[in-house]
Amino acid sequence: TPPQIAYSSLGRISLTGAFAGLSIYTDTRQLQLSQPATTDGLYTQLADGTFVPVAATDGKINSVCSIDNDLYVGGNFTTIAGVSAHNIALWSSNSWAALDSGLLGIVNSLLCDSNNKVVTIGGDFQMLNSSNVVNWKIGTGWRKLPFGGFDGPVYSIAQGDGQTRIFGGRFDSTGNGSNVILTSAQTVNIQTANISADGSTSLTGFSSPSNIICPSAQDTPGSTWLAADNRSAYIYVVQGFTFRPTKLRIRNTMYQGRGTKTFRFIAYPISGIMNLTYTDSNGVNQYCDADCRGTKTFRFIAYPISGIMNLTYTDSNGVNQYCDADCPLNQTLEYQDFTFVNIIGMIGFQFAISDWYGDGAGLNEIAFICLTLDIAAFAVQGFNDPSCSESTLKSSSVITGGPWKVYNLSTTSANYLTTTNPGSSVTFLPHLSSSGNYAVRLFTPGCVADETCGSRGQVKITIIPEPGLSSSITMYQTNNYDKYDSVYEGKFAAVSSGFRPSVTLTIVGSPGIAVAQKVQFLALSTTSRLNGLYEYNPANFTSAGVDIGQPGLIVNVGNSLSPDAFISNILKTPDTVFIAGNFSCSDPQAVNILTIGSSSAKAFAGNGLNGQIRTVLQSGDKIYFGGDFTGLTNSDSTTGLNYIAAYTPSSNTWSSLSAGLNGKVEKIVQFTLSNTTVLGVSGGFTQIVGGPDVNGFAIWGDNNWLTSDIPFFDGQIDQVVTLSNSSEVFVGVVKASYQVKADGAVYLSNGNLESWKYSFSSPSSSSTNDTLLSKRDVTPDISQGIIRTGVYYNTSDENLTILGGNFSISGNPLVSSVAIIDSNGGISGLPTGLNSNASIYYFLVDGDLLYIGGSFTGKVNHGNIAGIAIYDLKNKAWSSNQPSGLAADDKTVVVKSINKRPNTQDIVVSGIFDRAGSLGCQSVCIFDADAVQWHSTSFAIGGQVETSVITGANTVLFAGNLTMNNSAAYLLQYDFNQTAWVSELAGKIKGPLNSLVLQGDIIYAAGSQNGKPYFIKTDGNTVTEIASGLSDSSVVYDIQLLPLKNDHSKNNQIPSDRILIAFGQLSSPTMGTASAAVYDGENWQAYILTGQSDGSPGIIYSIFSDGSLSTFSSPCMSLTFARFSNVLAHLAKGWVLLISLAISLGIIFILVAAGVIAAYFRRKKEGYTITPHLGGEKNLKRLPPNHLFSEFN
Repeated sequence: TPPQIAYSSLGRISLTGAFAGLSIYTDTRQLQLSQPATTDGLYTQLADGTFVPVAATDGKINSVCSIDNDLYVGGNFTTIAGVSAHNIALWSSNSWAALDSGLLGIVNSLLCDSNNKVVTIGGDFQMLNSSNVVNWKIGTGWRKLPFGGFDGPVYSIAQGDGQTRIFGGRFDSTGNGSNVILTSAQTVNIQTANISADGSTSLTGFSSPSNIICPSAQDTPGSTWLAADNRSAYIYVVQGFTFRPTKLRIRNTMYQGRGTKTFRFIAYPISGIMNLTYTDSNGVNQYCDADCRGTKTFRFIAYPISGIMNLTYTDSNGVNQYCDADCPLNQTLEYQDFTFVNIIGMIGFQFAISDWYGDGAGLNEIAFICLTLDIAAFAVQGFNDPSCSESTLKSSSVITGGPWKVYNLSTTSANYLTTTNPGSSVTFLPHLSSSGNYAVRLFTPGCVADETCGSRGQVKITIIPEPGLSSSITMYQTNNYDKYDSVYEGKFAAVSSGFRPSVTLTIVGSPGIAVAQKVQFLALSTTSRLNGLYEYNPANFTSAGVDIGQPGLIVNVGNSLSPDAFISNILKTPDTVFIAGNFSCSDPQAVNILTIGSSSAKAFAGNGLNGQIRTVLQSGDKIYFGGDFTGLTNSDSTTGLNYIAAYTPSSNTWSSLSAGLNGKVEKIVQFTLSNTTVLGVSGGFTQIVGGPDVNGFAIWGDNNWLTSDIPFFDGQIDQVVTLSNSSEVFVGVVKASYQVKADGAVYLSNGNLESWKYSFSSPSSSSTNDTLLSKRDVTPDISQGIIRTGVYYNTSDENLTILGGNFSISGNPLVSSVAIIDSNGGISGLPTGLNSNASIYYFLVDGDLLYIGGSFTGKVNHGNIAGIAIYDLKNKAWSSNQPSGLAADDKTVVVKSINKRPNTQDIVVSGIFDRAGSLGCQSVCIFDADAVQWHSTSFAIGGQVETSVITGANTVLFAGNLTMNNSAAYLLQYDFNQTAWVSELAGKIKGPLNSLVLQGDIIYAAGSQNGKPYFIKTDGNTVTEIASGLSDSSVVYDIQLLPLKNDHSKNNQIPSDRILIAFGQLSSPTMGTASAAVYDGENWQAYILTGQSDGSPGIIYSIFSDGSLSTFSSPCMSLTFARFSNVLAHLAKGWVLLISLAISLGIIFILVAAGVIAAYFRRKKEGYTITPHLGGEKNLKRLPPNHLFSEFN
């Protein structure tokens, strides 16, 4: 709960700083908003319109839906809220959990059926031998759909009439469609696997089980394995990668009449017997598992599931048979093929022999074949085609750069390569024996298992499917757990002597760890039937999964779509289905969008939109579309449809959203903002056409784009889902979210933050980035403006708010560094005079004059100015009496504080400078506004003043990093009556001070020592350190003691009716990061949070008011400091000069008078008399020279 500050007693209040948005802290989740921009999260909305996080992922969320208050989340991620969950997760009972073991593949769409408690999941994955679609039944688990999924990814699912489901995506047939032709095959490499046996013979040359992998001959030593006589035996094979075989080929031995009779195939790690099929002598398909009947039997156990596998095979009569627990093996056939009933991933197997021919069992060869379900090329060359593969152009990999290291981890599906050398690459060369359409999946091991999450970077994937054709994408490898990405879909040429299709992974960017595992190729349908659109009706399928229904209207419409159709969105209204994406339709003539009614399909007005549609939303009587389009396909009747458009079904008309946006729209969502329903639009745009700049997110409401009176938001909102309790959950990337959108300055109205609605942007350069300045002075490198100070000017005629800093206003070149805002919101600037990149630090209003202090130079009234200038607010012109400019020898001039001595015209100027005009005047100087002259206070002080306050009629208190008589003095007072400086509390303050406030006869101050902040209070005698707890990295710019509506508990640090508030860049382990924080004498609490336009935390520099923010007991407060030591009492320099001159003139007068008197008495004594006056020239005559010198001997 924020503190209840009594703002009404303070008058108007404003805050200045470097920020683009602000919020008053009300919820702990506001402090957790640190979601990386590359990954999605879930958020909820506070009452003030800001978004706060609910859960973060390490990837992308593509779809959410809810049943009751349970939230299902699907996408491309491996963790959510720190919980391991592969691509799908569940929020229930206030906790996150994985949905079973998750899905190995991307989830694109979710449909929640609350009535039947079923979630239908679509995407690019495999589950239960079904591709790209599966059901999750609450209380039961995974359920396969009878049509077996699709041969391509699903992107949209809609609830149809009754129990029907409508699927959209990029696919051509169902998973069990007869038009899917599997023509490519690949031999699984178990030549490099770990192979062992239990129960081997002792015959020389026949005891090694490795003999049966790629044998060079049959029934000869080194090419055949035999079991010991008259006993069962086991062969164990464990490989370094997961494989999904479709066929098992076995060559039995006939050495000395021996041979395997029955076996089991047990897959690891499920340890289950695999079902196999074969055809019996009567031509009937049979199954076998524990013991497959026939002439002789075996078992095959696959690793890591450790399950006995069901197999099918054809017996000697050409009849298909099934087996699992014990499968028969014929001794007379050259080889026998067994087909796996269930296609699963395994890392190895156990071949368990339970019966034999003759004296004992044996084998000549075991081989696995993968059809197009799992054609792969591995980075580890030893996992690609074995040497005995029948193909002349085997799958392989080629590595460059490096060195590449092999990682062998049991937690991932295959061993993989890693390197840190930029530019290194792995080229995957698959064995595609047939040309056709393939989907390419790139597998990426997770970073948690190998502990490389902090070092993973980016890779570039380049696909060359046919001669002269290439495609590339760039992707991150920062996933926590194993995943795969679909990186390409399209036609690939078959392997030939002149060309090999390839996929190349290359490290990009700065040095980091890259991984390379495998690339998988999935064959797509060779015919175009569904074209990305399918309607599933459970009533059309028998219990055995046979489709006995007739294709409906939606399927027939799909047949008329272009072969490369991509359906991205399906919207179902009570009587119409809206289909949108990237396609063309022949009947009806439509592009990218069409409607399907109860009996026919219809085109939209203008035949649709002229670019891909990425998002669809129904709101009220309109349907909104966003995408890559700029208008209608065959009509110019409606303009302004730039990347977003509204459609009214009742009238079949289009309308624009003003003039649209300047880039593609990816998502449109609806939510509530300030009790108003609005649309949030996200995408790759940067500007509202004909309007202001926006950063990929814009809000539409009240038939207009909302650019003011809205919260600050940086990021994207992709989806909104409403739970049964009416609460909303938002999905997207939120980099920053604040209650008020404001550039550098806000005012408080009834304790609420309000913006002036002006866009203060950063000028091209700043004048304050000097190496000698402290980190408090350096201008942040940000795009929005910086406002450091402000002041109110109130007269009977007008009330002005004046802001100063380092900024400009786009479209208003007259407003730069100083902005004057009138009571009607109008804004103006100063006349020309200051340099363009001036940075203002302080204002003082004296009557109608505005004293401006900061870091700037310029020319006003034909005279040069520097650091300080005077503006006449009444006449709206520069004052005719400008001070001479300030100067410094080896640093940037900055005026930090300006005060007026009461009942005088003395203006006290302080900061960083050495001279005022030609007058030596370091750090503090007095400007006589009547005489327009500078006066110095002393040559004994130096350093840097950060702030100053008037403490009495004749005293001023200065704080900073000062010196007096070359000794450190962080708090100094100047007394005009005594013309004396006092070093306050010398040796008791541990570091430079940068802000102070007076309360009664107590001083509160903030400072830093070795870059670490600290706070003190002092009564003039003792210094007490208070308010500890902020992190060492915190920077304090200003402090105040503000009155409270209700007293806090009494303590000896802060008065119970006041609260200490600090402004700047503040943080602590308990409160997080804030730009304003309050301290009640016991604890720090965040109060105001700010953010900059790049998403980083902002800064509050100062607070100003037209009331009194600090109080002191009386004008005689300076007497309190008379007790302080180290007084330097002396006359001011002017008086010293005058007295010296008077003394000199007096001495000269006395010497001259004494000489005259002495000459008079001497001559009188010698008889000197006055010569009689003769008058007239007639008595004058020329005397010869000897008469003149006759008396000189």
